[in-house]
Amino acid sequence: MRVFLILLLAGILVPAASAHPALGSEFDDFLAQYGDLSTVAGTGLIGGGGVNGWQAFMEGGPAVFAELSRPHMTMADWDGNLYIADKDAHAIRMVTPDGTIHTVAGTGVAGFNGDGLATTAQLAFPNGLFTLGDGTTYILDLNNARIRRLDTDGMLTTLFEDPEGIAIGRGLWVSPDESQVYYSSNTRVRSWTPGGGVTTYADGFASLGNLDVDPRDGSLVVTDRGAHAVYRISSGGAKERIAGNGTDTGGGDGQSALDTGLNEVRGISFTPEGGYLLATHRDDQVWYVDTTGIIHLLVDGAGDVHNGDGLPLSSPGEKISEPRAVTLAPNGDLIITENDAGFIRLVPRLTPIPKPIISDLTNNGFVDFEDLTVLLANWNKDVTASEGNLVEPLTTVVNFDDLTVLLAAWTGPGPADSPEAALGAEAVPEPSSLLLALLATLGLSFYRRRRRRAF
Repeated sequence: MRVFLILLLAGILVPAASAHPALGSEFDDFLAQYGDLSTVAGTGLIGGGGVNGWQAFMEGGPAVFAELSRPHMTMADWDGNLYIADKDAHAIRMVTPDGTIHTVAGTGVAGFNGDGLATTAQLAFPNGLFTLGDGTTYILDLNNARIRRLDTDGMLTTLFEDPEGIAIGRGLWVSPDESQVYYSSNTRVRSWTPGGGVTTYADGFASLGNLDVDPRDGSLVVTDRGAHAVYRISSGGAKERIAGNGTDTGGGDGQSALDTGLNEVRGISFTPEGGYLLATHRDDQVWYVDTTGIIHLLVDGAGDVHNGDGLPLSSPGEKISEPRAVTLAPNGDLIITENDAGFIRLVPRLTPIPKPIISDLTNNGFVDFEDLTVLLANWNKDVTASEGNLVEPLTTVVNFDDLTVLLAAWTGPGPADSPEAALGAEAVPEPSSLLLALLATLGLSFYRRRRRRAF
């Protein structure tokens, strides 16, 4: 409170945030956020499986001229790099924002020769991956029965090995602190924790596809390709069907997701708004399920179709075939991995989701007085990584290095319900004024401690 009063007296005031009501239906709003479809990788010249189509001249060249070999998953990091599980080529490829493609893990020859430099370490049919915002990528190394971590420095490490093997695994999800891993293994969802090792989280499925965690409540949601259904799994392993009627027909656009046939549903990805995307392999479609449980056709397709580049998703016509996965980049771009022939398609979000501010200690979307209060409360304290480093300090002790980072990232305004906004504040603080106020506060605190000691 003392800090707030000093800042208030110094004339440092912050405006309240304004709300933006939705423009239309939930699906219309989602669709309006996206631009035109494009192909960002793959040539599609070699169909079918079991063939490694990679050639040396493709390394570092345009991704649209590179042959992909039955890719099963693509994810992105905050820098716009795409990571592709190039399954039958036994490698992980990265497409950089300039459109070039690079091998970041695997040698192109199936096997296991240990960990180390990722480009000299063998993989064996990597069937899935999961990428964090910083580019750290976890690989479901199917025939080696391992989940492996590809660090941003190019080193590959085995996180753990499944002693029972991984059967037709595709889905993979890893928490940012590596305290929880979920992955699919045919009829079972497997779980790993550092203390508990590998266990079966849920079983009794027909043939699992992919999986994702609902950001609203942390629950695990999986696609069961063989059962044409989507299930939410409780912490005890119980299954609740939330989409798909268990057959390959029925329902459809604008109807209940539970009443709709999802023919070999494989891909799933949650949206920031709380809905989720589904990709059906045999029906060649991508669907959007809104928060009320109504399903909407987002992208239509048909066997061996590759059309629609340069067109918006709302345009009529078939555009894709046999989608393996659908994911959202951290900035909101929509990514589709399709077809054994191997294409990666991307639809940019017109207004990208902004990268989180490292100084937003309270996660309210602003660097404001609340963050300043948290920083001062931890002043001169040793904050370890397990507790969550404040504004990524240069040292683990919260000090002026952290203060400098916070001031440089200062945004204002605070949230609408903040004390500053409640007072009707309107001016954005200058970092120099903040610094003077902070120095005054710290100096006053130091003076009072010295005075107490004197008596």
